[in-house]
Amino acid sequence: MLVWDDLRHLLALAEEGSLSGAARALDVEHATVARRIAALERHVTTKLVDRRGNRYTLTAAGQSVVGHARRMRDEAYG
Repeated sequence: MLVWDDLRHLLALAEEGSLSGAARALDVEHATVARRIAALERHVTTKLVDRRGNRYTLTAAGQSVVGHARRMRDEAYG
């Protein structure tokens, strides 16, 4: 089962553009964001983020998941 908090961390990364930005938006440490995204990747058994140095970019699968997460958020919080 997917965990909303894991999706929320991926969504924050996508919207803020960096781990540190996502961490600030969620009021957590950047390591927490990285751990949640890694947990989500393990759960869906696919790479959602390309990591190159300090730069994180969404894969095609990551973009798809983020689209679903946005719709879920918008439906839940209107």
